[in-house]
Amino acid sequence: MKNNNVAHEVQYLPSRKSKSLVKIAVVVLLITLTTAVFTQNIYATLDTGAGQEQFNQLIEFIATWIGRIAGVVMLLGGIQLGLALKSQSPDEKVNALFTLGAGALVFGITQAYTFFTNFGS
Repeated sequence: MKNNNVAHEVQYLPSRKSKSLVKIAVVVLLITLTTAVFTQNIYATLDTGAGQEQFNQLIEFIATWIGRIAGVVMLLGGIQLGLALKSQSPDEKVNALFTLGAGALVFGITQAYTFFTNFGS
C-alpha cells in the first residue's frame, strides 16, 4: 500500500501584475520621501544675505548627503571587487571597478564643492 498522506508543498510565484504594482508603490514611496526630505521653505526678505544663506545651507545639506551615499557606493564597489577577485570572473571585476569608480567620482565632486566653498572663508 502507498502512503497518500504526503503533504505537498505549495510555492507562491508572484504574477507580473503584482510585481509591477510593487514597483509602482516603491517609486511613489521614493518620490514622496524625496519630496519630504528635500523640501525647505526659502523666503525672500529685504535682507539679501538671509535668503542666500538658506540657499547655501540647502546646497551644503544636499552635497553632504550625496557624498555620504557615494561613500556607501564606493564601499559596495569594493565588496563587489573583492568577491569578483575571488571568483575570477572578468565581467564581475569590470562591473565592480565601474561601481567603485562612480562612487569615488561623485564623492570627489562633493568634496571639491566643500573645499571650494570653505576656501574663501
